[in-house]
Amino acid sequence: MASGVLRVNLFADAYLVCLTHALSAEKEEVMGVLLGELQEGDMTILIRGVSIMRRVDKRADRVEISPEQLTAIVIDTERLSNKSGHKLRVVGWYHSHPHITVLPSHIDINTQANYQMMDENFVGLIFSSFNEDHNKKCKLQVIAFQSLQIDSSPPEYERVELPLTIVQTPLSHISSLCMESLVQIPVVLFQEEEEAYTSTNPSECQDVVTQMYNSSVYTQSLSKMLDILCAPLLGSFQEAVARNKRMTEELTREKNQLLKDLVELENDVV
Repeated sequence: MASGVLRVNLFADAYLVCLTHALSAEKEEVMGVLLGELQEGDMTILIRGVSIMRRVDKRADRVEISPEQLTAIVIDTERLSNKSGHKLRVVGWYHSHPHITVLPSHIDINTQANYQMMDENFVGLIFSSFNEDHNKKCKLQVIAFQSLQIDSSPPEYERVELPLTIVQTPLSHISSLCMESLVQIPVVLFQEEEEAYTSTNPSECQDVVTQMYNSSVYTQSLSKMLDILCAPLLGSFQEAVARNKRMTEELTREKNQLLKDLVELENDVV
């Protein structure tokens, strides 16, 4: 299962979305789909955006999404391409490894191999979060990889790490595609919590204590989400609005001064 992909370039605003998503859950893995292009000249995958996926299975050591979700995002790539101005397609997937190594597990390697059966250039990213070094300091790590079949029966696979570069974008610039994904993170997490809470109350036969406990867990989860995700995101957006307002005022002053200078120049010519 050889692939021609030689390297992966991850744009900084897409990297921001992935990191925000990875840091939104400390006890379970999260997952999303990578959107971008294959630069065939040098066989480089360009990752320009991501799509946040709602998990159908939440565990500390694995994560799954439904085939219907993957199909839906493939169909939606035309709209996202128009939004970004680039011809986008699904080029890979990413998921988090909270409190564990950044290296892919055998499950990750087999999952990646399955994706490569559909597209040999499909790549995977893993974000290791909430992981402490020997100095008890949290560190963030990310790798890009693919799966390579080795000679065995039944088939077995090993990881192949790909060079990963974070491509700088203009200071404080977030594309409309990545901004949409950032806003979707709390929406998707809320849907997951709501679905989990609803599934714990299948009937009205539960005793009052159980209902109160489930409700308190649900409320606690939503409060934590507001504290660690929604409030910081809202603060960042407010800062961006204020920054854009200052920039607009500065450009307006510059425009007015240039118009004034132009009028004076025209008068001098006359």
